Amino acid sequence: MNCVCAVEWHLPQCVATQFGIFQHTPPSQPTDTGGHAIHLMSRQKNQSIIDWGEHHKIHVTEWNRRRYQKDMERRVTNWDVYLDRHMKWYDDGQKHRLRLRPRWTAEDITELERDDPEEQAYQTGITDMHSGFREFAPLINKVSGELNRCIFEASDALGDIPGSIQSENKMRGAMKKFVKHCRKLVGLLGCAGSGSVEAYQPVATQGHIASLSHAPSSSRRSTLLLTSDSAAQRPFIQASARAEPAARAPLHAMLPLLLAAVSILAAAAASAHHPHPLDPLSPAELTAVRAAVLASPLVPARPLTFHYVGLDEPDKPDVLSYAYGNSASSSRSAMPRRAFVIARAGGQSHELRVDVTDAAAPSVLGHAVHRGAGFPTLTLDEQFAAVALPPAHPPFVESVRRRGVDMADVLCAVFPVGWFGDLPAEERRVVKLLCFVAGATANFYARPLEGVTLVVDLDRMAIVGYRDRVLLPVPKAEGTDYRAGNAGPPYAGRAPAPGTVVQPEGRGFDIDGHFVRWANWEFHVGFDVRAGTVISLASIHDAEAGARRRVLYRGFVSEVFVPYMDPAEEWYYRTFLDAGEYGLGLWAFPLQPGADCPANAAYLDGYYAGQDGKPVENKNMICVFERYAGDVAWRHTEAGFPDRLITEVRPDVSLVVRMVVSCGNYDYILDWEFKTSGSIKFTVSLTGLLEVKGTAYTHADQIMEDAHGTLVAENTLAVYHDHYVTYHLDLDVDGTNNSFVKNTIATKRNEAGTPRRSYWTVRREVAETEADAQVDVNAAPADLLVVNPNKRTRMGNEVGYRVVPGGATAASVLDDDDYPQRRASYCKKQVRVTPYSKAEKWAPGLYADQSTGDDGLAAWSERDRGIRNEDIVLWYTVGIHHIPYQDDFPVMPTVSGGFELRPANFFERNPLLTTRPPGLDQPPLVNCSCTGDSR
Repeated sequence: MNCVCAVEWHLPQCVATQFGIFQHTPPSQPTDTGGHAIHLMSRQKNQSIIDWGEHHKIHVTEWNRRRYQKDMERRVTNWDVYLDRHMKWYDDGQKHRLRLRPRWTAEDITELERDDPEEQAYQTGITDMHSGFREFAPLINKVSGELNRCIFEASDALGDIPGSIQSENKMRGAMKKFVKHCRKLVGLLGCAGSGSVEAYQPVATQGHIASLSHAPSSSRRSTLLLTSDSAAQRPFIQASARAEPAARAPLHAMLPLLLAAVSILAAAAASAHHPHPLDPLSPAELTAVRAAVLASPLVPARPLTFHYVGLDEPDKPDVLSYAYGNSASSSRSAMPRRAFVIARAGGQSHELRVDVTDAAAPSVLGHAVHRGAGFPTLTLDEQFAAVALPPAHPPFVESVRRRGVDMADVLCAVFPVGWFGDLPAEERRVVKLLCFVAGATANFYARPLEGVTLVVDLDRMAIVGYRDRVLLPVPKAEGTDYRAGNAGPPYAGRAPAPGTVVQPEGRGFDIDGHFVRWANWEFHVGFDVRAGTVISLASIHDAEAGARRRVLYRGFVSEVFVPYMDPAEEWYYRTFLDAGEYGLGLWAFPLQPGADCPANAAYLDGYYAGQDGKPVENKNMICVFERYAGDVAWRHTEAGFPDRLITEVRPDVSLVVRMVVSCGNYDYILDWEFKTSGSIKFTVSLTGLLEVKGTAYTHADQIMEDAHGTLVAENTLAVYHDHYVTYHLDLDVDGTNNSFVKNTIATKRNEAGTPRRSYWTVRREVAETEADAQVDVNAAPADLLVVNPNKRTRMGNEVGYRVVPGGATAASVLDDDDYPQRRASYCKKQVRVTPYSKAEKWAPGLYADQSTGDDGLAAWSERDRGIRNEDIVLWYTVGIHHIPYQDDFPVMPTVSGGFELRPANFFERNPLLTTRPPGLDQPPLVNCSCTGDSR
């Protein structure tokens, strides 16, 4: 119980209560529950604690000895009865000055072991049912060994730069491990009694647990356990270490070490529970935001609906100082936590900024009413309410009857109306409803009620317009379903052999809170209901320089623009801005383990505010996994030596952060892939269901005019369309101030007098203003770089990162005066660069629904601000012109495109040069396949 005493007496109360105990003051010791006397402890005080602990342990041991003897005589076989007797002794706080909460029971210990797969190997079962004792010694030793490792790690953390992100993260991780394992140890000692092991095995395990001086330093391969931070109510994956059985030493010998650990960790305790400045809002904070907004007199109108609640991130210099502070005076205290809210009430869009630093006392800091064009993101609730209206609308009921369709099979969906030159005074917050027939298929998008359109006023939640323009056949359900068992006869060809990824030593990455650490990378993973995944503070460890170097401050998908190419009445307005109108994070559904992500993946949850402002949990929203694709990181075979063949190969392993957005009929697989070479690959993969148009055509030979699509089935046209996925990337390449460089390839005539007539060389241009940095990557061959002109390699080259297109480089071909093009005119160029501005996040502007193009990336770029040696933001648009084919129906095989950020003179040499070749103390990096065939 010395561990209990040391931990509870010296940790601050906010941390100590997590251990599940109350501590009475030890004999002759002053009361201290705040932990402020930690630095005043003397050797004499420590010794007095040890003496008290020894005295206490004698009582425990003697009681267990007598209890054991009596039970043996009486043949007590009921463990619960024995435990009750044991716990009554501990409840005697008058005599022994120590009281445990009665919640620590045998079932609690069983639950602890069951929740932790790592502990299953240490369960030893019931060794003697007659005595009622359970053998906990191996588990106690194991947990104690973990505590020793926490002390090592905390000591190591103190060696980092004070106030640095490395020190902060190490300290947080050590604190979480310490709390976790000490809770288990306290639970074990509380249930079995520190003396119960002595009584049962007086020779082998008499009061022994692991000793710091003998704790092994090897075998520390990381593994992951998914849990949640109940205090902050946010998801995280807690790291632990797999340890070898430790040497044993007397219990009291561990007390000074525990006190040392407490001293080291107590300083971090106050900050460990603080969220990082870029952490997404927790459920508690979302609840506080709701309370503050509803209580504010600034928005008295009702009903009030929440359309966007997101982190109002602190100013960038403050975040950088918090994350990378390199001086002893750098503040590590909690930064203000604020939320930005867009709510609708009284027919107006209200913008509020809410302080939730103290979630128990939130306050509205500012309020404004949006007076310009556009409306906020659609909520799920209002979409569901809108699609429930048509079945009660008599004209629609008649249209369904005319088509011979059962109303019970009809489903409708909400489509934004776009903007087509309407004056602001004429704007209403309306959407159009288009309806489909499900029936025997889940693919209702393949069976449209073509020609029928409803208009719904969302503020009034009423149908304000209706038209049944043309009667066309409803496509058949046959051949449209994609579900297993419903898609047709089973696959008759030879199937690929099953395989899986095997990592014998566990996962190679750690997730602590929202920080991911893998190989030489470290970055923060956040969530936004509009953008989905947000990656921040990405930095890479340069082994040769012995330092961690910045690459990316903050990056996310800013918008997904999808215009369809049919000018018909029911189609001309289908020009979606998926992020701004629907919300990518809102339509990110739970990932399927083993299918969406491999077996070695870890998962992160997310939270957003519903229409009523209450927090909504989104489970398994993001997955993180190591990819072993059989690729090669680098290799060379040298056959030039006459007496030998030299071959050096290094396999490529990368870390992927993935989210899948299923926005209506399309699914977007959005990958961030971090490579040990320093590259970051951005991949957009499209799959899902085609958006089709009902038609009278049943064969391609019948089509004599522009049908605006491909006939993929009878009465079914898949309409031409585009996909433009625009990334917002605030690059900080080795520092905040960067420049944008175009290395254009130019052909030259040879004037050197040799037979060669031409060659190419590089023309280097540094962009001075935003206009210089608008690039069509298909126009001319060039390397595009973001460089730090203030940092150079030993060879004198500016350090930088190169933007490498990876396919999907389409740009918009719509006329400049077309209304959809005006709303998303930034899609004319794949690359744009702007100076950093906290307010410039969303490519089509803050209000995308019915936006006019007056606010957004294109409008900002027209200011032509200076960008040389400034804090700049790179905007990259992945573009695809999609001409559908029959192979894409009824569900489309995945098609991918993207780009890569690749080091360009960032390192002094190949950073992978010194990586170990496979086969040296590690298994080969391959996918494992299993078969019963012994041949």
